[in-house]
Amino acid sequence: MRLAHPRVDVPKDAAASDPVWGPYAAARAEWRSRRFAETYPGETYRHSLAEETAALRAVAAAASSPAWAGKELTPSLSNLIGLNKAGLLEAYVLFALVDRDISQDYAAYRKANRDKLRRYLLDYVTSGKE
Repeated sequence: MRLAHPRVDVPKDAAASDPVWGPYAAARAEWRSRRFAETYPGETYRHSLAEETAALRAVAAAASSPAWAGKELTPSLSNLIGLNKAGLLEAYVLFALVDRDISQDYAAYRKANRDKLRRYLLDYVTSGKE
C-alpha cells in the first residue's frame, strides 16, 4: 500500500498581489492582526488550525469562483478544492501541514471530529491519491 497526502503546494511567501494565493496572504494577515485575539482570548498569537484552514479556504473559494471558470487549475489547487468540498481541510492540515503551533489544536479537533480524521486517512492517505 502506498501512503501519501494529497499534494497542495502552499507558497512560503504568498504575495497579496498573487491572483491565486493573495487570499491566503490576506486571511493570514487578518488572523495575525485581529481574528486570533477574538478566537483565542488571552493567548499570545500563534499559527493555529483555524487560521491555516481559513486561509486555505479563501484560496479554494477564489479558485472556485466564476472568475476562474474555464481556466485550467493546477493539480495542487484541484486537490485543495476537493479537500475543502469534502470537509476534510482541517484533517489535511493536521496531518500534512502541521507545525508546533498548529499541533496544539489537534486534541480538541480530534475529540470533536474523529470521524473526519479517519475519513481523511482512509480516503486520501491510504488510497495514494495525489
